[in-house]
Amino acid sequence: MRALDDKVKKAGITVLNQIGVDPGVDHLYAVKMIDTVHRAGGKIIDFISYCCGLPAPECSNNPLGYKFSWSSRGVVSALVSYVT
Repeated sequence: MRALDDKVKKAGITVLNQIGVDPGVDHLYAVKMIDTVHRAGGKIIDFISYCCGLPAPECSNNPLGYKFSWSSRGVVSALVSYVT
């Protein structure tokens, strides 16, 4: 990622790299970044995720805005676990 920094800046794009898949932290940050861009009047041209995916807005109809693709207990457990 550090080696790509100059190219990314010159291209005027944002690249988020592996910021955690368990329990979907990468998705949460992606949504946060997309919302930030939209609030600033920007436009998302492309979103590529090489692991998993974001649920469609009409499918994120729960308080977490999250769709469980595996054990929901595992997701909640990961949220409260310490990193070792």
